[in-house]
Amino acid sequence: TESQKVVINFYKKLTVKVLKFNIHVDIMKAPKIKFTACYGSKHLTLNLSKLGKSFFDDFPYNMKKIIQLWIHELGHEFSSDHLSSEYHDALCNIGATCFMYAIEDDDFMREITDIRFISILENNL
Repeated sequence: TESQKVVINFYKKLTVKVLKFNIHVDIMKAPKIKFTACYGSKHLTLNLSKLGKSFFDDFPYNMKKIIQLWIHELGHEFSSDHLSSEYHDALCNIGATCFMYAIEDDDFMREITDIRFISILENNL
């Protein structure tokens, strides 16, 4: 769907901006598989059966949820072990880098999406 393409494009642009590399993103329907998403070898797979249609359709109003999933999955670029200090450090670094771009770079959100976030944030406070 169009909303799925928008989220995929957002993830790709966000990764290039924050982590400085390209990723492939695809969506699968796998109701019997437990995970909502998985990442490895610069490939992010989103499980539509677990995430649900609203995950994509509600973007950008669910931005926190979208970014939480992205941070969690892209942390696996640095470690596959959820309990390792490398994985923890990766999550902290990714989140902090996003935050620093958001406060220091006025064009950050415009570069990764065409959506006007100021009005969205004001309406959701």
